[in-house]
Parts: sequence; structure tokens; C-alpha cells
Amino acid sequence: MEEHFYLLFPLLAWGLWRLGPGAARAGLLLAAAASMALGMRAGADPAGAFFWPHTRAWELLAGTLLAHWQVTRASAPLAGAPALAAGNSWRLGWACWRLAPGFACLRPGLRWPGAATALPVAGAALLIAAGSQAWPNRRLLAWRPLVLLGKLSYPLYLWHWPLLALARLVEGGTPPLALRIGAVLASALLALLTWRLVELPLRRARASRGAVAWLCALLLATGLAGWQAWRQDGWPARLPAAAASLQAQQDTTDRPWLPERQQPGCQAQFNPPVPEFMRPYLFCRSEPGGPPANVALLGDSHAVSLYPGLVQALAGTPWHVQHVGASLTAPLWGIATWGGSPPTPELYAIKLGRRAGECAASCWSARSYAP
Repeated sequence: MEEHFYLLFPLLAWGLWRLGPGAARAGLLLAAAASMALGMRAGADPAGAFFWPHTRAWELLAGTLLAHWQVTRASAPLAGAPALAAGNSWRLGWACWRLAPGFACLRPGLRWPGAATALPVAGAALLIAAGSQAWPNRRLLAWRPLVLLGKLSYPLYLWHWPLLALARLVEGGTPPLALRIGAVLASALLALLTWRLVELPLRRARASRGAVAWLCALLLATGLAGWQAWRQDGWPARLPAAAASLQAQQDTTDRPWLPERQQPGCQAQFNPPVPEFMRPYLFCRSEPGGPPANVALLGDSHAVSLYPGLVQALAGTPWHVQHVGASLTAPLWGIATWGGSPPTPELYAIKLGRRAGECAASCWSARSYAP
């Protein structure tokens, strides 16, 4: 997300600044408010809200607005007495940090970005606004270990994510505590090397067309590599041949859980007694033109994902499989679940028992299956 911001924001800032300080301030406020509103309302796609720049830009724009205010005011912090700046900013900033979910009430399922995100953002902005002469900034945040941590914060942020993600992939789940600690320590070491060998030389180097050209070429190469990895769904050579073949069969050529892959003629064979609002959630697949099915595969999308493999495994045998089921439901009579997916109003009503009669009809099992 930060990379997108750093690439696009200079163009936006340059255009707004040419219109004058007032227009720049209004444009930045409007952009921050729009980004914040988008982030708060992106409940249907929390992963997208976390990674996309337009839903997170307001957090960086808060610092931009603070910098703009300081440049245009060119006065004491918070446009008031230093004591007032130090006292109010420290108390409010510290209160926001204490109340921030990252320290006080972080829990699984907390929406981020969301309303809770404003607390640490506001706290950081207030601490910065207090100025370098405020006591907490001059005494506490100027402590050399904390200054070094601040210098390493961005490369540390860049390194810790892939190392922890790799550890999770290797372990097939949450890694052991020792491995997580090792990944964090390795991230700190790599962050120190990145800051010392990459960031400092680039910051101290003289600007030249050759250096800019090389950096642009490296940026372009990195972008092309990422695009290529996305286009071919990763690097195929990373998987053994057998695993790559299975993944290609399940994820590329068939995708049996998609609505367009279902067979209306298959559903017409047994016409399950479900309410109309549940029709789009039904699964039914069989071998077109094949003999009547004598094996029933019951369940939701987890079950239907097994269908292509079963068809292949049973080829040439007297057994012919047909899948029937409904999305987000267990293969048990009278049970409806939606896992971690956002429920529709209809499914939510079923979960609350407001449609108990319809639930028994919609969550059918082998008793409602007629071969």
C-alpha cells in the first residue's frame, strides 16, 4: 500500500500546491476524508480494505496534513505556547495510544482499518504535533535506542511480513514460538543491513540521471516480476510435478464451485424443496450423458471441490458420482452455517431461527435426494 502512495502522492501534491496553499489543504482534507470513508465501509472485503491504497491512504495523509500545516504556519507547535503544545499533545496522544486496539483490545475479528484505526493515527499525529521541544519527544522519544528503532522501522516492516508468512507456509499453520521469535530477529538483522547498505547510501548519494535511470529500471523490473507471478498464479516450478498437476486440475480447468459450473438439468432431476432465495446457493453436478449416478456426494463447496478427483478416480468402474448440496451448509439435516463468510440477510435469518421451517427444507441431506 505504501509503495502506491509514494508513487502517486507526489503528483497529487505537486498539482494541488500549484493551486495555492488553501486549495492544497482542501484537496488533502477531501482526499483523506474520502479514503477514510471508503476504509470504514469496506466490510465486505476486509483483506482488500487492508491492502488497497485508497482505503488506507488517510493514515498517511494525516501526516501529510500535519506537515502542510507546519509548513504554512511556520510557528510554534499547535500554534500556541510550547507548554500548551507539550501538555495537551502529550496527554491526548498518550490517551489515544493507551486506547488503541493494538495495545488494549486487539482481538481476532476486529475490523482493520476501521473506527479503531483512528486512535493510533490520532495519537501519533498529536505526539508529532507537540514538536521536538515537548518533554516526551525531547526526553523519551529522543532516546537513542528508540531513534534507531524508528530508523529501522520501515525496512523492519518490509522484512518481517515475508519471513513470518514463509514460516507459516512451511509449518502449514501457526509456527512454533521459537520459529516466530527467530523470524523477528532475522527481520531485525535484515532491516539493519538494508538501512545501512541500501537506504543510507541512496540518501547520501548525489542525484544523477544515471542513478535515477537505474532505480527506475529496477522498479520496473520488480513490477514486471510481480505482474508475471500474478498472471501465472505464482511460479509453477515451486511445486512438485504431482502437486502442480492437481492444482491445475482443481483451480484452473474446472473450479466446480462456481455458479456457472453448475448444471440446471442436474438440479431438475430431483427438484430439491428449497425456498427461492436459496436457489443461487445450490450445487449439483453429474457426468453429462453418463449413466445414472449411484454414488451421492453431499455437502457444500468443500465437498464439490472433491468432485473432479472422484470422477477421475472412479472412471472405468461401475460407480458414477453425483454431487448435490448447498453453499455454506453442512451435510446434516436442519443445520445451516456460513463459516467465516459474510452472511446474507436470508442466511442470517435462518441462523437466528426466524425461518426454522425453511431451514429444514433448505439444509437437505440424503433423505431429500432422489436418484
